Amino acid sequence: MNLRWWHIVARYELWLLAAAAPFLLFPGTWAPIALGIILLTWVARRLATGAFIVRTPADFPLLYLLLMAGVSLYASVDVQTSFPAFWRLLLGIAIYYGLANTARDRRTLRVLTLLMAVGGLGMVLLTLVATRWDAVRLLHLPQVYDRLPALLTDPEDGQLIHPRVMGMALATVLPVLVSVAFFSRDPWRRAACGLAALVIAAVLPLTQSLGGLVGAACALAFLAVWRSRWFLLALLPAAGLAGWAVDRLDLQALAARLLSTQDTLGIGVALRFDMWSRTLAMIRDMPFTGIGLGTFSLVQSNFYPGIFIGPEPHAHNVFLQVSLDLGLPGLLALIGLLIAALVMVVRTGRARVDREEMALVIGLAAGMLSYLLANQTDTLWHPKFGVLLWVLLGLLAAAYGQAYLGPAISQQRRSSRVVASLPWALPPVVLVLSLLLPGVRELNAGTLQAHKLLYAARKGAAVPTRELVAAQAHLLRGVSIDTDRAHAHSLLGSLYAVQGDDPAAFAAFQRQVALDMADPLAAYAPFEALRRSLVAENPGDPASDLLWIYSQWMWRFPTRAEPNVWAAIVHEQYRADLGEARAVLQQGLERGAQPRGILEYGFDRVGS
Repeated sequence: MNLRWWHIVARYELWLLAAAAPFLLFPGTWAPIALGIILLTWVARRLATGAFIVRTPADFPLLYLLLMAGVSLYASVDVQTSFPAFWRLLLGIAIYYGLANTARDRRTLRVLTLLMAVGGLGMVLLTLVATRWDAVRLLHLPQVYDRLPALLTDPEDGQLIHPRVMGMALATVLPVLVSVAFFSRDPWRRAACGLAALVIAAVLPLTQSLGGLVGAACALAFLAVWRSRWFLLALLPAAGLAGWAVDRLDLQALAARLLSTQDTLGIGVALRFDMWSRTLAMIRDMPFTGIGLGTFSLVQSNFYPGIFIGPEPHAHNVFLQVSLDLGLPGLLALIGLLIAALVMVVRTGRARVDREEMALVIGLAAGMLSYLLANQTDTLWHPKFGVLLWVLLGLLAAAYGQAYLGPAISQQRRSSRVVASLPWALPPVVLVLSLLLPGVRELNAGTLQAHKLLYAARKGAAVPTRELVAAQAHLLRGVSIDTDRAHAHSLLGSLYAVQGDDPAAFAAFQRQVALDMADPLAAYAPFEALRRSLVAENPGDPASDLLWIYSQWMWRFPTRAEPNVWAAIVHEQYRADLGEARAVLQQGLERGAQPRGILEYGFDRVGS
């Protein structure tokens, strides 16, 4: 292939990326081929222009994200579960550089802006026909939802898209379109973006996404502060919409949802606090590697069981989620990426670009603000619409490159780019120095290995004794330095239990309970081994010790049904006291302990 063909391939990079995107958003056997197409475009650009990619201020943070993505695959308890999120992250970075590489002129940026308006209308259509609505979550709108068609559904659960996901996605796009509609001089761009913005603004409340509504409102306020005189026209319809929303707002239902621990489509405040506490515990135990992309549900349910939460798909906060997926280095990379975006906004503004481009740049900044605010109680990091963040960043990099660097890669001042990027080299240096802390290093390594081994064992796989001993050695060295790690002792107990060493398991679990009395539910995962150990330690009457543990659980967490059932089983199995077993179960029913099905199982076992 001669140089001319490489130029053609590089010119149509965006089209090739669009063709590869579905195979990475919905990964299967074709995902590696799609990745090969992306790499081909980079090779073509290298041969055609002398550079693989255009230099941007985000290069080093993105490099760290890529490196930590590889680490996350190693850290994952289930690599097959991690791969879809891995492919989507690679797609996002490819989108960023695809836009930065090719959208380096005003005409292309304007065309892409119009395509964003079309894409926004497409998301609205998808929202209306493929969402399972929650008619009383924030606003009471059953009459509206009853008239909306449900044309696309998942055959398994009747839902294709979660309404909160669509709410956050629409809120991310809306500020960009509003900015172009108000501040652009091109009548066609203003009309197209204005129409799309009005439709999105009308549909966004239907999603009842509190994060999306708050994010969009703050982003629009940001635009108003930037150019307030234009937004005077929007005050009347905004006031009317606010009045209508307040009139439709079901305050009692809203309060119940916020405080509820049994929300169907969303989770309340109590559940989020429980989830965030589990997330922080995971980050503390594995700060440098993370738990692996997309494995929150597996790791949380198996090793960090919560008071209220079951196997949730993510941590419901983008910064916590990135820290989980990619470790603290990944979090630093994300923060660096956001700082780089701010640098590009400021530098583009200082370059005195025309009104058209500045409207787009400010809109992109507002869109990212909306994204970040909406993602404080939820996250688009894993869902397929998470690519919107990379679209915004890529368009910003393209506008920055057109205004600050010029359209040609050869025109870049490479030396200044390298110097400007040196601060991004500091975080990994700090992290490497932190890895020298032996206690943290050993606990991270031991926890990571133990999770992988125990997860495999619980799935019925054979676990080599050599690897079990190696994980134990890491944990023992870690707890010899940092003696207060309850989870490490829990893992040691589980590892001993897998090897059949019940006395050692019992000693480890006793240490865990002593250290973690504020959170005794941490013993959920190794319960069976603990039960066997107590029986072996006190064969005459193990019931006393078991009932004491369960009484602590019932006292601290009265809304959970599990300790009532286990206490009932102890009364039935060790004391043959069916009356007391039924009484304990009845107490759980009277408290409304959940899940109710577990209580019903207990009654079936002891006789109702």
